[in-house]
Amino acid sequence: MKKYMKLELISYGLGDRFDINKFKPIENLDTHRKPYGGLWASPVSSEYGWREWCLDEEFYVHALEHSFKITYEGITVVIDSEEDLKDLLWKRNDRPDFRTMADVGVDAIYITKEGMYATRDTKLSDYSCESVIIMNPNSVKEVQHE
Repeated sequence: MKKYMKLELISYGLGDRFDINKFKPIENLDTHRKPYGGLWASPVSSEYGWREWCLDEEFYVHALEHSFKITYEGITVVIDSEEDLKDLLWKRNDRPDFRTMADVGVDAIYITKEGMYATRDTKLSDYSCESVIIMNPNSVKEVQHE
């Protein structure tokens, strides 16, 4: 489902500050179902976000020491069920076309906890935690540094 949303998010591993000048434009990768660029974050209220996944998998745990919180506002494709995959634009029918979605005004894609489980055996199976990929840096409205 595509809708305007305001979310409180936290991003780990990129330092303690959001720097719009370091934001890399979103690009499709031919070998992966996740994009290059953008900003990855999880809702602050998430029960199973990036932090929890890293701790469970013992992956990149040292980077969890660095984080910042942001307020995101923008047009969001919410993946809450397998049915919601129809709201994504697809490249060659097997990978999301992140670049085109950003070009037509989608600011972010939000994979909810329910959506993560519902799409586990689909073309979006690479997502292992509740997450948001921000594709438009101007949708970051407020930054809280800790």
